[in-house]
Amino acid sequence: MSPSPEEPSIPDSDGTSGVRSSGAVQKIIAAFPAFASRNFRLYFIGQIVSMIGTWLQMVAQGWLVFEMTRSAFWTGATAAASSLPTLFLSLFGGVIVDRYDRKTILLWTQAASMLLAFVLGSFTLSGTVTIPVIMVLAFLLGCVAAVATPAVQAFLSEMVERDQLHSAVALNAAIFNASRVIGPAIAGLTIAWIGTGGAFMANGLSYVAVILALRAIRTPAAPPRPEARLPALQSIREGIVYTWEHPLLRTIVLFVSVISIFGWSFMSMLPVVARDTFSMGSDGMGYLYSAFGIGSL
Repeated sequence: MSPSPEEPSIPDSDGTSGVRSSGAVQKIIAAFPAFASRNFRLYFIGQIVSMIGTWLQMVAQGWLVFEMTRSAFWTGATAAASSLPTLFLSLFGGVIVDRYDRKTILLWTQAASMLLAFVLGSFTLSGTVTIPVIMVLAFLLGCVAAVATPAVQAFLSEMVERDQLHSAVALNAAIFNASRVIGPAIAGLTIAWIGTGGAFMANGLSYVAVILALRAIRTPAAPPRPEARLPALQSIREGIVYTWEHPLLRTIVLFVSVISIFGWSFMSMLPVVARDTFSMGSDGMGYLYSAFGIGSL
């Protein structure tokens, strides 16, 4: 049924058919222009499902390691195994993103993340999981994230028009923060209900949403990027020099680095705090993670 005169259709900014408009929809699009893009709407839905799944795995992984070892050291070491690749390989990830199609990179990285989640879930459900297995899979997932994270940031500019980019970046950050509230709470209940193996499998399934969304997104061919012709190490060196020579960028990078290093260590210890300090189960641990997410909003 075609829209009535009282409900005009808002044309999508990317040239596809519009969405039925109402006063509420118009207000939402006025506040968040990125939602006028069909591409971004697809991405938003797929990504929020996937990010909730990612938090499922992060929470379940910490809980599993602490349940197996009762060691704060191994709980933190496993978290470090997934974080260190992102810290040290993101620069190389950025170079890869500059050289190849961003959508293709995202499809492959999401598929790889899904596979790793299913592998960890299979080991856990079969009772054959060990700490070395968890650490290797966590490290590989961190390597994938080192490429996927800059690819997402770069792909946003291809999904939406220039005047929608600020809105798209803000909404992408909102996805992360909202999933940080919802995901851990679901994780705690999921672990209590079907165990950590089930949580890993649920995360694997969550990647289907974002993969389908990415396949449905249509973007124009990206123009050749001059930086793609530079040697990889030269590109990294120029990026570091540029950041260091601009005081604002340098301050932001240093500030975020300090928060990430010292703030994230607290997050990795929440399974220990929940079990040993507050005598909580997995559901209580999930609520602690969610409380941290609420504080970030």
